[in-house]
Amino acid sequence: MAHHFTNIQNSYPPFKPDGKTAFFCHSSYEPRTLASIKSSERCCGIDSTFIFHTNDYLGNEIYEQNHSEMVAYFSTVSANAPVEVSIDADINDGLIYSYQDSIRETLSQVDDIAVDMSTFTRGRMICLLDFIIREKGDKPLYLFYAEPEKYATENYGGDSAWLTKGTKSIVSVPGFSGERQSDKKQLLILLLGHDVERVGSVVEDVDPDMIVVVSQGALKSRKKLQEASLKSNACILQKYGDRITTILTAPPRGWETVYDAFARIFGMYRNQYNITAYLDGTKMQVFGAVTFCQKNPSIELLYMEPEKYNCDFYTDGIGTTWWLEVPNMDMFKKR
Repeated sequence: MAHHFTNIQNSYPPFKPDGKTAFFCHSSYEPRTLASIKSSERCCGIDSTFIFHTNDYLGNEIYEQNHSEMVAYFSTVSANAPVEVSIDADINDGLIYSYQDSIRETLSQVDDIAVDMSTFTRGRMICLLDFIIREKGDKPLYLFYAEPEKYATENYGGDSAWLTKGTKSIVSVPGFSGERQSDKKQLLILLLGHDVERVGSVVEDVDPDMIVVVSQGALKSRKKLQEASLKSNACILQKYGDRITTILTAPPRGWETVYDAFARIFGMYRNQYNITAYLDGTKMQVFGAVTFCQKNPSIELLYMEPEKYNCDFYTDGIGTTWWLEVPNMDMFKKR
């Protein structure tokens, strides 16, 4: 089994024939919200569906329209009525608490599990994947990710060329609060994307003694997206360069590369530093960081909730969809 994300047009996920699948997805104002419908068509027999959505955005017309379309679709294809997981924007310990018994029971009754990560916020995605990986036993877990055709940051010069504004909160992701020892200095790992304002807010909040940057590699399919990433990285390097000790790179779909980068950083600095990480890279990269931190709970993972999202122009269109069958993570224990 290949352990990398694969273009769904080139290879079909090997779901169990005549099996039953539990499907998890998230509503959003983004057009690619509806990519989860196409992803679900690759599954074998949708048994149960959990549709996460944010109470704060149900007043947004596009959000409500996308959510209603998803509920209507999965109501027709799922053996059981879809569960609408209604939660607030803030990330806290009760994020999936009210639904964990239902999710656990579902996982015990299905043959396969699929998560469309496309429009989950990173904090929610981390909490859900952490819970599923710990509860799924030996059942196959498939991850889907639909890229957008374009991000707002690719619209250089326009008023819509932003992703988020302001800082509402910066918190530890539930289950990843880390360990802090008073005799150690503070190290911050930055997995960079191209939302420089959010990254800057986190650096100012943590005020680390040292920073390790894991930036986007050169495998970008669009020139403007690569330029946006480089521009963001340049701002971080210029402002905090005196505290940056190491710069590593990872390809956008390189979850294994990120896993190994975290292992390298952890091995070098864990004895001298308390380690905190902020994950603003692609969600495919974030998965690599999460799987490493599950095995090394002394690392703290942070989530930053902005004051405002660019709900009108955050992304445009639906690009390539990628999939991964999550391997048995025991094989990575000695890496």
